[in-house]
Amino acid sequence: VSDIDACALSMSSHANPKIQLVSVGSDIHIKYKRGITRQQVMEETVEAIDYAKCVGFKDISLLLEDATRGDYLFMEQLIGVGIEHGITGVVLPDTVGYCLPGEYYALVKHIRDFVGEDIRIAAHCHNDMGLAVANSIAGIEAGANEIQATLCGIGERAGNASLEEIVAILCNKGEYLQCTHDIVQHRLFETCSLVAKYFDFIIPLQKPIVGRNAFATEAGMHQQGIMKYRFTYEFMRAADFGAESSMIIGRHSGRNILRQRLAASGVKEINPMVLDCLYTVIMSDEEVDRYNDSRFLKEQYELLESEEGSATANSVDLKSL
Repeated sequence: VSDIDACALSMSSHANPKIQLVSVGSDIHIKYKRGITRQQVMEETVEAIDYAKCVGFKDISLLLEDATRGDYLFMEQLIGVGIEHGITGVVLPDTVGYCLPGEYYALVKHIRDFVGEDIRIAAHCHNDMGLAVANSIAGIEAGANEIQATLCGIGERAGNASLEEIVAILCNKGEYLQCTHDIVQHRLFETCSLVAKYFDFIIPLQKPIVGRNAFATEAGMHQQGIMKYRFTYEFMRAADFGAESSMIIGRHSGRNILRQRLAASGVKEINPMVLDCLYTVIMSDEEVDRYNDSRFLKEQYELLESEEGSATANSVDLKSL
């Protein structure tokens, strides 16, 4: 009751305050976490809903913790009582990241068929098996109309569904899913970077959408295709999320990216032999990343070019003797 009072106080200036009440969805939690009976769960849930209405809440969601390991019949009973007492939404958490997408789809579909179209259903998925985003989308396909997600997927243990990944999916597959969003998506990269800074963690290089390599290409075959037409190896625009796309000189790059960078640096006539030498030097260097500095790349090319010129001059001098 005191928690509901605190929520009511914090939302007192809002015209339509919302609250999410946490109940119990599985017998594991009922028996071992709470140490109560199903009947007691029903009674305390009704009491909480009625009290929330009493202090002014009209938009009330009921969250069934550990729903993915719960008994469908019991959850129907609990949700049914909740609807009778005025809840407007149901939240179905995969609390321990237990489900495969097909399993989560089945749960959401079952509850959607039970509650009808007037009750909001929210997906709340954890990432213990790396499936939080996939399960969330499965929930949408099954009839959920809300996803609870976090920036960078931060959360308990392996985290929650990543907001930026959900947004990217809705941007590109929204028509297929018949679903949209109202997130200011071009601020996502910046915001995720701030979250990482404040919480003192490093965003993985390969993290979709916001990782440093998310829109970076290193493989020579891919770089060659992108130089001709960017969408040969990309289908999303980095700028849509506030990020930048790039081509990186690395172990898997070919000569095309070197040729392009040198030309952009002002080298007008690129000597194929010198370019080959430069490529060999780069591939044998333990600090390949430094060649992404265009000035350094140009300096190394010019150094090799001068050495090539000296060797050619010496050869001519020997022949003249």
